[in-house]
Amino acid sequence: SQLPTGGRFSEENNKIVVTVEAVTKDFCVTCVGTNAAGSDSDSECVRVRQEPPEVKADRVNPLNENQPVPNDPILRGGTALIRCVPIAGIPPPRLEWERPQPPRSFPANSGNNTLLRVNGVQQNFCVNCIGISDTGRDNDRICITVHEPPEVEITGTNRGNPVVYGGPVELHCIPVKGMPNPTVRWSNIPLGAESSREGDRAVLKFQRVTQSFCVDCIGNNAAGTDTKRECVDVLQEPPLVNVDRINPNSEDQTVPNNPVIRGGTARLRCVPVAGVPPPTLEWDQPKPFGASEFTSGDNIIITARNLQADFCVNCIGRSAVGETNDRMCVTVQERPDVEITGTNNGNPVVYGGPVRLECIPRKGLPPPTLRWDSQLPTGGRFSEENNKIVVTVEAVTKDFCVTCVGTNAAGSDSDSECVRVRQEPPEVEITGSNKGFPVNEGGEVELVCVPRAGIPLPSLRWERANGDNIPLTNVRQRGNSTVLTFIASADVCVDCIGTNAVGTDRDQECIDVLTTCPHPRGRDSVHHGRTIRNYTTRVGFPETKLPGSAVVVFVVDESGSMVGEHRWLSETVVTLQQNLVARGVGRVAGHPNQFALVGFAHKDRTDRSREMGKVLQGCSTAERVRSALSSLHVDGRLEDGYSAIDIALREVPCLRNIQIERARDPTHTTACQIILATDEGRDRLNTALTHGSMLRRLQNLGCVLNIVINEQMRGKLNENDEWSRALGVASNDQAVIADASDSFSIVPYGEAMKITGAENTHDAYVDLAMKTLGAAWDLNMLRTEQYKQSFTNGFIEVKVQEIRRQIIGQCNDCTCREGQWLCREIGVVSGESSCLSPPSNGALSAVAAPTIAGASLGEMVSFVCQPVTTEGGNSTVTWSTNDVSAVTPQGNQLIVSNVESVHNDREYQCQASNVNGISELSSVHISVVSREGATEQPTTAPPAPVADQAIGGSGSGVSTSSRSIENGYPLELTCCSGLSSTQQAVWYMQGADTLPEGTREEQGRLVFDSWRFSYRGRYFCIQFGDGASPEPSSVIISQRLQEIEALVDAPTSCGSK
Repeated sequence: SQLPTGGRFSEENNKIVVTVEAVTKDFCVTCVGTNAAGSDSDSECVRVRQEPPEVKADRVNPLNENQPVPNDPILRGGTALIRCVPIAGIPPPRLEWERPQPPRSFPANSGNNTLLRVNGVQQNFCVNCIGISDTGRDNDRICITVHEPPEVEITGTNRGNPVVYGGPVELHCIPVKGMPNPTVRWSNIPLGAESSREGDRAVLKFQRVTQSFCVDCIGNNAAGTDTKRECVDVLQEPPLVNVDRINPNSEDQTVPNNPVIRGGTARLRCVPVAGVPPPTLEWDQPKPFGASEFTSGDNIIITARNLQADFCVNCIGRSAVGETNDRMCVTVQERPDVEITGTNNGNPVVYGGPVRLECIPRKGLPPPTLRWDSQLPTGGRFSEENNKIVVTVEAVTKDFCVTCVGTNAAGSDSDSECVRVRQEPPEVEITGSNKGFPVNEGGEVELVCVPRAGIPLPSLRWERANGDNIPLTNVRQRGNSTVLTFIASADVCVDCIGTNAVGTDRDQECIDVLTTCPHPRGRDSVHHGRTIRNYTTRVGFPETKLPGSAVVVFVVDESGSMVGEHRWLSETVVTLQQNLVARGVGRVAGHPNQFALVGFAHKDRTDRSREMGKVLQGCSTAERVRSALSSLHVDGRLEDGYSAIDIALREVPCLRNIQIERARDPTHTTACQIILATDEGRDRLNTALTHGSMLRRLQNLGCVLNIVINEQMRGKLNENDEWSRALGVASNDQAVIADASDSFSIVPYGEAMKITGAENTHDAYVDLAMKTLGAAWDLNMLRTEQYKQSFTNGFIEVKVQEIRRQIIGQCNDCTCREGQWLCREIGVVSGESSCLSPPSNGALSAVAAPTIAGASLGEMVSFVCQPVTTEGGNSTVTWSTNDVSAVTPQGNQLIVSNVESVHNDREYQCQASNVNGISELSSVHISVVSREGATEQPTTAPPAPVADQAIGGSGSGVSTSSRSIENGYPLELTCCSGLSSTQQAVWYMQGADTLPEGTREEQGRLVFDSWRFSYRGRYFCIQFGDGASPEPSSVIISQRLQEIEALVDAPTSCGSK
């Protein structure tokens, strides 16, 4: 066995012994005996006697720890001595006090016991005594209760001060200290008081105190009782009252005791100023007739209405202490009332007639004094008669007004009268057969100056306007009107002036004179609107042996938005060269086709880092130009196409010397083509380059201008068809329309959608190209992948036709348009040096009827042009008219919807055409018939500015609208027909990173609060969301002469969106 600590083995005689001096725990031993016969063993276990601990905590005398005392409460601040005694336990337990212990505790051991002394006890506490031994753990808990005698206090709103008689009192009995918390109560409660509890306090309330009293506040707890007393004194004083005036509409607003206007209202209030107890109030007799009384709080109020006389009232205040009174008197007055009467009784007075006006006092107390507060016209005078004052004017020549003022102590009154002299300022108007219409140069102009109003009747005269030097001697009278006639030689403005005694009026009329055109065969000049047949001479070369070549110069915009067009041109230039050679252009030895490239753009108006245009590739092959296109910049913001064309004309050698080359070899014809590509209108960086100067230079060189620009084109197959979006239009009014499978068609009707101004896109580029017999192309169609190949094919075909026509020549019908000939091609006779002539023997002719139509002013006239043919199949009819009035060609018909004097003897022409040629012109005229009493229709005022302009029309492919708005007017552009709840719109301005300052976007609208010239440009609107198309709508806004005109173009789906 293994012995416990302190055990040992020993042998004694024939035995072995185990000895343990001090056993502390159980243990067992085994004895084993062994011999040759075997072995035996015996075991024995020793058990140690143990007992769990038991402790007891009690109170002992702080002065004698061996004297137990009852565990009674102790007073706050006293000492408690607690003892812990071991009752049982083997081995004896170890004693300790459990933590935390109360403040100021001091543990100590005493024999087998342990003590805990707590000094200055402030609150109840409990402690645990713990006994611990090997056999277990025991504890005993003792709790000490602390007591403190009560202390109370009286508080309140009136404590220590006298109380006004009848006033409220509130006192509180509050426990200040005591353990346990004392209960409080009132004793000696006087009659009329209300006692209640609020938390740990007792409350005593008086609503109305009428006598002095004393009460006791008592607090009790287990430690004792405390009592406090409070006495309240009631104050008294004699009464005092005051009478004042108050606002009849507000009893809280006092007013001065001023006199009252007769018939008015006075309200008096009696107020108790002092008195304990408060006095009772009453009004003394007599009171004013019809007065009413009422009480408001402590006050009494009397109201006297419709006062007719002065009055006085007394207010009396009485109380147990005494009686008092106060008096107030009210004075009644009446405001004056004056009136002006006179002989004219408000009616106009005949010019030069007499006038007498009297001012009379109708009422007023005291009677008012009267005076005139006016300045009289010449010849007028003031006077007094009895109780009135008088104004007399012997002869009135102009309007005047007088004012009479009456004044007394109650106030003042006035009356005014204006005398109107029966006369009117003049109003004149210019009428006549030429009003509002242009006149051909050398034509007679007749204008009539009509007096529309004026008393006396105004005298009329004509004057020169703006210094125009025209003869004004041919003036004659026609009734009250005056007529001016003269021969028109240039644009002119004249003024008609009407004058009478009242004033002057004028009306101005400006006549636009339509310049004549020189006759190509040296005859008399041709009037505006007339058409003649013109011929060319270079015709009839066989297609396979064209003795000609072409110079093609590409002038390209270098802005970032043109990157796609740069790539397209690099693909197109070589294809164009291949098609020209295949069609016989540039195949003659020594005369190859030549190509060149000019780039242009500026970052801003101060940018001088590069010229306004630069030759990037001189006269060379199409392949060289294709390579040079990759060197174009893409950072431009300002583009002047005129400057770039000017650079090309001056610096491209084969273009500059084209006339020399033509003279050197008369048998060889060199066609000249300039192709301008830009998506911006012209920025006038070089103002010296004008439309006229560029046209003359291009025509002198025989150069045709083609433009690829940001402008919409349209075309149709015949007059009655719907318009379709076109790839481009040519100067002969033909249009190129995209077909399926990347093909195209050329249709006879086409036009560029002119947008007036529009950053000079149309006027600067389209018009210039058309006058050089070129074409205009819509780059937006090129940018649409669906139409790109059709665009390329149509573009190359038209360029080849133009170049071949320059080499072969062309025939035209030409119409005079304000001094310039506008021509359209009529075809070339194959193998001959002549134009298509009318078919012989009258095979094709046009018959317009009636030849002369008589009509009165305001009636409608209709002409019909009928083609007559014996060969050539179907024929079409074309009317030629420059009339700016209500004249509308409709197929074979020409309709004048409202005949005016300007239509008299005006010529209108039609001609028929078919595959064999064009007929001679057939003419008709209108004869305006005078009608008794017939008058010209009055002109109407121009439309008011429009503040909302929609982009696109409902259900229409392209909506065109024009509006005029002066600078400073508001303008709103609405994206299509509005937005649904699931859509939104974004606006942006072409060529700008942001919208102009002063504009804002509001729910799909672009708002200009005040239009400025700097806002002109193209604006795009794109819709997003359910049902919206990403194709943009756009509007171009420009300004001329402080007005803007907007033309709208939109995709066909705009209305449905």
